[in-house]
Amino acid sequence: MKHLIYAGMIFLLTGIFTAIGFSQSQGATRMDRAAEGVGSSKADSKEKEVASKPKYETITPKLLYQLQKEGKKPIIIDVRTAQEYQTIHVPDAILVPLDELDVEKTSQKYKLKDKTFYLICRSGRRSATATHKFIEAGIGKPVNVTGGTSQWDQEGYPVIKESK
Repeated sequence: MKHLIYAGMIFLLTGIFTAIGFSQSQGATRMDRAAEGVGSSKADSKEKEVASKPKYETITPKLLYQLQKEGKKPIIIDVRTAQEYQTIHVPDAILVPLDELDVEKTSQKYKLKDKTFYLICRSGRRSATATHKFIEAGIGKPVNVTGGTSQWDQEGYPVIKESK
């Protein structure tokens, strides 16, 4: 009796896998193709892209402000648009919009080659992109400011605001 139950379960599972188009040989083929990047979805390639990006250092607005307060004069590069920068920015931040960022020229202009410098935007997303660009070019020691200018301002640290 047990043999009939097991045989029935195997038959049922085989039918289910066949119905959804998965067989042992197809599974291996799909996995091989996915590993080669053939026939993989956009989500798969997005995951590979994210996984292949180098990791980077981050700093909170609080710690960056402490560096400023201690008189260490950290190099802060703001990668937002000129309009965003004019509205509000961190004191001494240098404007280099992300869409205009040439890491080689920026490195030469601000002598970043072997220095630690901090990239900031509104929330930390664009500055993360800029951080990756500097890392991929092997320039300096870029650090992304998590939370960006928004968090900096919310925490009450000094900002320069456009006068209206």
